[in-house]
Amino acid sequence: METIVIDNPTEEDIKKFDEFNLSCDIGNVFQSFSLNKSLDLSLIFVKDNDEIVGASLFFMPLKGLFSFMSELRIVSGPVLKDVNDKKVFEAIIGTIVNEAKKRNCIRIALRMPFAGLKEVLVDKGFEIYDTVSPDHSFNVNLNMDKEVLWQNLNKKTRNQIRKAKKEGVVVREARGDEIEKVYSLYLDRAKDNKGQVPYPLNYFQSLKNNLKENAKFMVAEYQGKLIAESVFLFFKNKIYYFNNGSLPEYWNLNANQLLVWQIMENYADSNNILNLYGVPDGKDENAQAYSLYKFKSGFGGELVREFLYAGKTISPFRRFIFNKILIKLLPLYKKLK
Repeated sequence: METIVIDNPTEEDIKKFDEFNLSCDIGNVFQSFSLNKSLDLSLIFVKDNDEIVGASLFFMPLKGLFSFMSELRIVSGPVLKDVNDKKVFEAIIGTIVNEAKKRNCIRIALRMPFAGLKEVLVDKGFEIYDTVSPDHSFNVNLNMDKEVLWQNLNKKTRNQIRKAKKEGVVVREARGDEIEKVYSLYLDRAKDNKGQVPYPLNYFQSLKNNLKENAKFMVAEYQGKLIAESVFLFFKNKIYYFNNGSLPEYWNLNANQLLVWQIMENYADSNNILNLYGVPDGKDENAQAYSLYKFKSGFGGELVREFLYAGKTISPFRRFIFNKILIKLLPLYKKLK
């Protein structure tokens, strides 16, 4: 078995990776080159007799002046031909640890699209975040009439959508010249999370330019003003609710509920599944992101365990400095983005 790390992938590398990602049961939009094209991506291939049996994209989000804070990230990877193949998983995780050390990262941040093989992560010194991370999703099967989908919403969500329409909120696709406005709505929400490094504007522009029909930028307009946005990504038979942003002073208009319903209505009677990812399991009302659970549970989907979050500190000293001092610079970093 051979493990290969590629820092400057060629078009052929990209094609092979995307084909493998599409072929795997746990392949997903977040491990797509088209989604991440604006990032400085590296990739790992694990091959067995020239057959790809495992792969992953990874990147470092911070460069230059802020590289002292950077971590190595894998989002919804790795992707495995056999999700239970411990040997392939060990090869990828061992390589990731070595790459993080070589690249002088503070830590590794990992979000896996499956919850098995935890023992490998523990053996490699990873901390498993089972209790604090939004590792579940609501999957809404859209293969039914829109009237049935409507009745499957809970009563509160239906009332919120009715109110948004009554107040005159209008939902539509964003125009190409509105991407900066969409981004500003996203950034308003991202700034509320003090520990979150937001995607840069060029990431949003890249999604629009590269994913084309596989990314829908939806906006909610009220009295001629954009007050909320949602981005939906399409991959195989799934529609991913990628992000949302809104102006706090208009939250009472329930524009975000209307945005989600519009997509459900548009794709009713299709074979698609709307993936409202990123919620806790709902058992603890005091849990982080419980408000997201309440919001997304209103759309009538099935709650499933979708992710496993894990992290490994590479430099305890620099991690300490980051947590105690440099985290205070994040607001400055966000203003500069």
